[in-house]
Amino acid sequence: MQSRPLWYIPLLTVALASIYLTSVNAANIAPGIDIRSNDTYQGFTSWSNTLYFTSMSMAGTGDIIDFSNVRLGAAGYTWARFGLCSDDSATNITLTHLNHYSLTYTWTGTGGPVRIWCPDAGEPNSVTNGILTSWDATYRVATITPLDETVTVNWGGTTTAANQSYDMFYFAFMLLSLCLGVGLGVIMLRSGTPSFEAVMLYIMVVTIIYAITQLGLQVISRLS
Repeated sequence: MQSRPLWYIPLLTVALASIYLTSVNAANIAPGIDIRSNDTYQGFTSWSNTLYFTSMSMAGTGDIIDFSNVRLGAAGYTWARFGLCSDDSATNITLTHLNHYSLTYTWTGTGGPVRIWCPDAGEPNSVTNGILTSWDATYRVATITPLDETVTVNWGGTTTAANQSYDMFYFAFMLLSLCLGVGLGVIMLRSGTPSFEAVMLYIMVVTIIYAITQLGLQVISRLS
């Protein structure tokens, strides 16, 4: 019995691996890189570790730099949606810690207010070395005024249910996309020895499925 050629296996492996790796870490910002959404009245925001995320907007709620599926560092915890900014051009901030229950930032300069977009976490329970100046329940934004150079914002356990619900939906959607790609691959292999054109078409279809999945997740994230 003549064995089937396996030259297409590396192509399929690369396609599936690319989908998985891109879904986990679509983009990142290296530590020490300063960004801000509005250079007129805002200070810079940076990170103590690599910030990973699947999408980013510089024109979010009131010029807040916001992210989807963000985590700080390789071993960080994921927030489904999160954003922050310094609302004082003379105050620069650095995010040093982020998990489901709290975040910590340090600042240099005059110590101006910082806004945090936390639609899934809700209103913070407490602020260490700072004051919760205001909570915008409509846009889910907390404004923090610092009392010390290191500020920690706490949510207790309030983020767990919301984040887990979003995370489960996100990974279920990604799993469905992956299953569709694998299913198409199985159908192609069962139909006989695939041609080069068939393999290329398969890769294109899988890529399109993934792109549509990502677009749908971002739209849902912005509207929810």
